Amino acid sequence: MYDKHIDSFDSELLIRISEAYEGPFVYERGVDGTDKTFDVYCQTSDTHLLSVPFWEAKDWAEKLTATVVRFMNAQQRRDES
Repeated sequence: MYDKHIDSFDSELLIRISEAYEGPFVYERGVDGTDKTFDVYCQTSDTHLLSVPFWEAKDWAEKLTATVVRFMNAQQRRDES
């Protein structure tokens, strides 16, 4: 399942990340220096995988991050089939 909002990320890279970690993948709000972020983690290993920074575009950044997490979790389910 490809979503147009993933354009900011390379879907092949996301697939490789989802294959390298057991998952499931989750996100939470964070801070990277002065930037506010949504951070994606592998829940099993508690490994930080990537961040989506934002200033005023919080809703857009959260929607993008949620889409990335859904995509990565969907890859895991596909591989289990």
